[in-house]
Amino acid sequence: MYAASVVASPSIGGTMAKTAKQKAWDEFSKFISTRDCVRTTNTLTEGVCVTCPRKYAFGKLQAGHFLGGRTNSILLDEDLVHGQCYGCNVGKSGQYVEYFVWMEKQYGRDTIDVFRERKTQTVKITDAEWDAYAAHYKARRISIEIQWKEDKYSPLLQHLVRLGVTLES
Repeated sequence: MYAASVVASPSIGGTMAKTAKQKAWDEFSKFISTRDCVRTTNTLTEGVCVTCPRKYAFGKLQAGHFLGGRTNSILLDEDLVHGQCYGCNVGKSGQYVEYFVWMEKQYGRDTIDVFRERKTQTVKITDAEWDAYAAHYKARRISIEIQWKEDKYSPLLQHLVRLGVTLES
């Protein structure tokens, strides 16, 4: 049984339990979007879809799987999940041909074969492990955001220090 909290579900007009697995997925998905926004546009607000490749606002990107099935063995695999727009991820069923071409350029065919083998593995994950994954990916996302802000504002702060400007509370 998954650890659950109750959340509103507008689609069914009631409430539903949010499982530990779903919480982990939610945090992982935000991490992927954040990682790929910074990787593709060097912003926290927009990123490039891995398959079309057009720019989309952060909230319009989804965590798209290279290999279908979303089994536990690959669900939270950072190498196999990238920022993808809704149109490609859902509307065009993942755009697997375009995704394959991109993945082959990124990783090479031998590595793709290893990824394909990984998908067939059976992995059981406990609620405690799902909770740990959620905490891990939330921390990773926040770390990326902090690092991005430091990188963006560091030159300005260094310039202000050289000018003798101090920031007082």
